[in-house]
Amino acid sequence: LLELDAIIAEIQELEEHGKLLDYPDWKDDVETAETIYLENPSELQSWFQRMHIMKLNQEEKKSRVIEKSEELVKNSIVAVPPEVWRTTAADDDPHKKPTEEEQIFFRLGFIFVAYRVDYWWWESA
Repeated sequence: LLELDAIIAEIQELEEHGKLLDYPDWKDDVETAETIYLENPSELQSWFQRMHIMKLNQEEKKSRVIEKSEELVKNSIVAVPPEVWRTTAADDDPHKKPTEEEQIFFRLGFIFVAYRVDYWWWESA
């Protein structure tokens, strides 16, 4: 429970300084952590990891996703496709600012590449 107390203190400090805008329901997560501690303590570390991620702001979360995707590619867990995925015909303009949807696609497109088909639907019939 010392680790939970440390997390609570850190979150409260962030909240006091107005830096916890992306995690409004942290008190509910603290209650859940206490329940997990009583019912299934082996799962508590996973919940702490979740709480650490939840307290990050949006930019830090995006950065973590990008770091993780780079790690997956570097360790050959995810293959980089040889083709270029384009979402619009205007992608040729290097000065064009991508839309939010395009940014999400650029950042998470690796997930589509990571999917491997075990069998096709017609094989199950």
